[in-house]
Amino acid sequence: MFFDEKGSILTEFRPVGDAVNAENYVKLLKRLKGRIRKKRPFLWECQNPEDPQSWRHAYIHHDNASPHMATISLALMGESDLLMLPHPPYSPDLAPCDFFLFLYLKKQLHGQRFRTLPDLQAEIKKSIAPNGSQTLPECHTGLACQLEKMCALGWCLL
Repeated sequence: MFFDEKGSILTEFRPVGDAVNAENYVKLLKRLKGRIRKKRPFLWECQNPEDPQSWRHAYIHHDNASPHMATISLALMGESDLLMLPHPPYSPDLAPCDFFLFLYLKKQLHGQRFRTLPDLQAEIKKSIAPNGSQTLPECHTGLACQLEKMCALGWCLL
């Protein structure tokens, strides 16, 4: 799942048994880039086309899992307008999905039983729908607070 303070940008579920590897992650990043261009076109606007500094960029924050840090993943981000925020090693409290979103979903789905995987996926999408919850903005705000704490401890991001 990819989101910002305005809500979900891309939510996908991996097929059962499908590998989580660098090749699949690169395909996902390409779909994400297209979705950002569609849902957040202002990120690709610029003041002066001749000045790269005037371009706005989409920042991506993910942990240091192997597919995220693979050479082909980093190469794609290097050649596109996706800028990666550095993630300190062994810092699960900075992964917004792990720390904020999954906790929220766990509370939302607690005690429910689902007959099929598509039923579960539909309920997850409903729980994070832009008009159904303030969760994604709260996750984004929580991440910002965590990043401020990290900077206060001496981790410089940019």
